[in-house]
Amino acid sequence: RYRQSRGYGYRHIRQDLQRRGIAQELIARYLSPDDERWEMILDELVMKRCLSVVKIAAGGDFHQRLVRFLQGRGFHDSEINRALAGLLMQA
Repeated sequence: RYRQSRGYGYRHIRQDLQRRGIAQELIARYLSPDDERWEMILDELVMKRCLSVVKIAAGGDFHQRLVRFLQGRGFHDSEINRALAGLLMQA
């Protein structure tokens, strides 16, 4: 819960637990990739990062930095694309 509240995604948290030696069965029991909270966490991160930005140029520097940041937080590319879909403008 702490990592979720800090804006980390499923993949990051799962990897962290695996590194700490937590059993796969225990991780699977308490951590679900289908949980709707991941979507809410991602949307909150995007809103925080894009407070002063109305549109993001697709493939631009800011877009690339934002995608790398979100990937580092443990979100899949498909989730990131969904979250950024309304903000992207084609170059």
